[in-house]
Amino acid sequence: MSFQPSPIDVFDYIYGILYDPIYRERFNEFLKRDYPRMPIVNAPEDRDNPNAFYVSEDMFRAYVTAGERLRKLHLMQVKVPAALEIKPNTRDDLEIGAIKYKDGVLHLNANKRIHGIPEDVWNYRIGGYQVLDKWFKSHRGETMTLASFDHIENVVGLLAETLKVQEGLRGLHDGVDGGI
Repeated sequence: MSFQPSPIDVFDYIYGILYDPIYRERFNEFLKRDYPRMPIVNAPEDRDNPNAFYVSEDMFRAYVTAGERLRKLHLMQVKVPAALEIKPNTRDDLEIGAIKYKDGVLHLNANKRIHGIPEDVWNYRIGGYQVLDKWFKSHRGETMTLASFDHIENVVGLLAETLKVQEGLRGLHDGVDGGI
């Protein structure tokens, strides 16, 4: 490697690798029961090695960029609010009840709905938990406030952005070695 990465570059690289869908698919069983192994920049002749997860210097830099973006998203250092809408748009009956999600609509209770949550965002999991479902269930019985609605808009936006970054990471492997 012709440059010396900083400690934050190494952290962001690891964070990017751990969110790479190809890496996750390939090493899923290992990730379930052991510490993840982090690939280092490989020599070009390692590209066809079936036991290696090939990472070029350019890929390393792309992982650092993706990892930095993901780190900032997940620490909520950036805001990327989604355009959600509560219907009917009235101030009454904002208690979080028995939630139900169907076709892009989250039923907050029998009378209120939140529109605009994409299905892939609703289904997104971290650590085995469905992020949005867990948040709403942990706030059951509470009244949805403007602050909590703003928070949900941002979480939906950052999860959507996480999915975009992950799809970009999938694209890193196009043409590398036929699908790792």
